[in-house]
Amino acid sequence: MAGKKPATIDEAILYFEKKWSDKQKEKFKNTPEKTAISETELTYGIFIRSKWLNPDKNNPLLKEFLDLGVDESHDMSRLILTSLHRKLNNLPVDIEGQVQEIKEYWKPTRICEAAEDKIAEQNFKKFNIGDSITIFLDVDAKFGTRNAFLHECPNTEWSFDYKNDLMIKGIVLDKYSNAAKKNVSFKVKIASLSSENTTVFFKNMKASDEVEFYLMYLLVKGGK
Repeated sequence: MAGKKPATIDEAILYFEKKWSDKQKEKFKNTPEKTAISETELTYGIFIRSKWLNPDKNNPLLKEFLDLGVDESHDMSRLILTSLHRKLNNLPVDIEGQVQEIKEYWKPTRICEAAEDKIAEQNFKKFNIGDSITIFLDVDAKFGTRNAFLHECPNTEWSFDYKNDLMIKGIVLDKYSNAAKKNVSFKVKIASLSSENTTVFFKNMKASDEVEFYLMYLLVKGGK
């Protein structure tokens, strides 16, 4: 599927209209919309994301999506394929409606992310270098191994279980803030872990290790 990269959503739709055989277009057209998009997600969807949506500041197709408020590449590829399907079926493409549906889908996550980002910033300001810190992490043991993980948006609520979950005590060695990536983190020297047979984000950690922890979604408290 080589050729010139499309610069707009309309050009992306037209690309497939020209490149696909009549048989391909007929099969895609006659498959129900959701099924058609799902069946092409791992083929043409990947092609769109890997070939057309590279994060280049001079990428006009990507810029069009970002200007519309669509910032997830999977949503971009699905919008292109959905629009193609509707056009082949002589239905209204309704880019505006598709964009609104995408925004509504992500709205709870975005609200959650803003709240979690605020908490991370508050914790970043609260702790100073040299402070004692305790990190609390949920542990998943469903597959026979124990791994500590974070609960990310939109579902961040959980309760720490002292019998099962992981508690890491340590000292803040350094603080990092990356405004461009909107993240804050601590370098922590680990003093102790409540469980020695638990990986943390699938990595082995032990007392005396110096580890950078990003504060987004991280449950932390002060004191020894």
